[in-house]
Amino acid sequence: MWIRGGISDRLTQVLAEQDENALHKPLSPTEAAALYRECKMLLAEDAARRQVASRFGAGDTQPQPGGAVTVTAPSKRNDGDTRTQAALMVTGRRSFTTLERIGRLQDIAADQSLPAEVRVRARAELDAVEGGAPVLPAFRRVSEGQVLAELETVAKSPRVTAETRDAANTAASKIRAGEAPSWGEDPRQFAAHAMAQSKSDQPGPAAMHKVISAELKRFVYTWDDLARWWERFDPGVIASGLTPEEWQRFEQTLEGSRRFAERVRALRADDATTSRRAS
Repeated sequence: MWIRGGISDRLTQVLAEQDENALHKPLSPTEAAALYRECKMLLAEDAARRQVASRFGAGDTQPQPGGAVTVTAPSKRNDGDTRTQAALMVTGRRSFTTLERIGRLQDIAADQSLPAEVRVRARAELDAVEGGAPVLPAFRRVSEGQVLAELETVAKSPRVTAETRDAANTAASKIRAGEAPSWGEDPRQFAAHAMAQSKSDQPGPAAMHKVISAELKRFVYTWDDLARWWERFDPGVIASGLTPEEWQRFEQTLEGSRRFAERVRALRADDATTSRRAS
């Protein structure tokens, strides 16, 4: 583990405790998410203090940590992002999306303003993740449940118009039928977007921009989770352990990904050519 010089005493203490605990037992997924959240908060506080000190010309007043724990990680893109730094400190890997999703599940499970069934589902999914279940499907299921609960609340509310209640019911029906993804952004905002689309077959520019932004976010989340995935598995184990059907599904996914990448690559090249001509 690397720790940057000049960090707060509290963060140094947190990471030292983590190193000590790791000698006895690896962190569980929820423990890692909780430690990640604390490290991210402390890193953000350190950054804010340094910014204030720099603004007033006081320099870095934080004492340098003692001992040998002053090694700085190699500088790479996004190293300045507190999420990336915190993920590196806790897991040794740059991807923070899984930890963020576990944290979101923890927030939902503890949020007393949400319906009981949503909180119970979140707790059940967290228990499954602790037992080794993948995080992304759990995150999707809980997010969908939260969106549906939000839409159902609107559909039953006497304070809104009949048109809005109908739109909420229509949006919920589309989600249940798998016609609309319902995860990757704030559930209340997604519910509002879904109802707006249900009220109009041709959403306005603002609504369409939000839909496109959500799709881009889902795409980035998905591929962040897969970053350097081939380093996490032993080819010999995979070769001898997969059934023919499982290997076929893997190859189908690879082939579909290849075709998708070729299509996107071509579209990006067309866009670049058009931009050059316009300029």
